[in-house]
Amino acid sequence: MDMNMQNPVALFNRARQRGLFHQLTNRFAKTNHPLLDLEEVVGRKTYSQRYGGIKSVDIRLIRGTLGTKGLDFDHHFHPLTDRIRDRWVSVAKAREENVPLDVLRLIQIGGSYFVVDGHHRISVARALGESAVDAEVTVIDVG
Repeated sequence: MDMNMQNPVALFNRARQRGLFHQLTNRFAKTNHPLLDLEEVVGRKTYSQRYGGIKSVDIRLIRGTLGTKGLDFDHHFHPLTDRIRDRWVSVAKAREENVPLDVLRLIQIGGSYFVVDGHHRISVARALGESAVDAEVTVIDVG
């Protein structure tokens, strides 16, 4: 087992502890840094979309989500609840065993990305110290 791939449960626990630490720090600082909600960002603005292809995306530029997964992860993709442990650990085990996973799906608006599919995979990649992920990207141009 390489240095980056520890026991998947221990990896989850460490990522979860980091999430708790950030939650406490934010509470004391009276700040909040959730994942942005794509629907709130776009709102009722008109937009067009186009296929952006498969590309490598810096994880730090993934700032939001489509749907309710923003409640499960902070803006660093640390897990915020133990409810997602089983799914998270199964993704980490698949990575450890080199099992191919579905491609991540992201939406790009300007220089920011929003997750359509792949929250757990991004969280695991981040916990493993990776700085970028490959994803299928749809570009939205807001008018």
